[in-house]
Order: sequence, then structure tokens, then C-alpha cells
Amino acid sequence: MHSRIPAPCYQTTRFLGSQGEEGLWIQSADNLKKAGWSLGWVSAVDLEGRTIWIVDAHGYGKRFIVRADEKLTAFLELQLAIHEFAVDLIS
Repeated sequence: MHSRIPAPCYQTTRFLGSQGEEGLWIQSADNLKKAGWSLGWVSAVDLEGRTIWIVDAHGYGKRFIVRADEKLTAFLELQLAIHEFAVDLIS
């Protein structure tokens, strides 16, 4: 028997006009939290002086960590990884 792992739903398009990119990553974080995932994120500077974003989520006995050049990209990639995991689990 498989346990059901909630995947975050994708409801980001309504924020494009009013809040831009900031609203999108906030909505992504909210979706993950509502699905029961614990989140953390941090920005860092790599050896070449570029800012990178590291976002992680854990829950349901799993942990996902994503690194990206932009905060929004990191959150969306994290959402996608969790979604793919949940789909594979029920397939």
C-alpha cells in the first residue's frame, strides 16, 4: 500500500500581473507548505561571485534540495521535483 504524498498544486499565473516574480515564488512556497512540506531557503555567493539560491523541502520521509541562479527558478524546480516524485509513487 502506498502512502499518499501531496504534491503542490500549480496556481501561479494569477500573480504575474500584480506581483511579478516575487509573488510567484511566494505562491510556490505557500503551495508547498499547504501540501505539508517544511521549507528552507538561503542565498549564497559562489566562487565566481554569483548569487545562487538553495531551496530545500522535507516531509513524508523525503528531502529535496535544489540550487539555482534565481529564487523563482529554485522554487519552481523544487515544486516540479516533488510533483514528479508524487506521480511516480502512485504510478
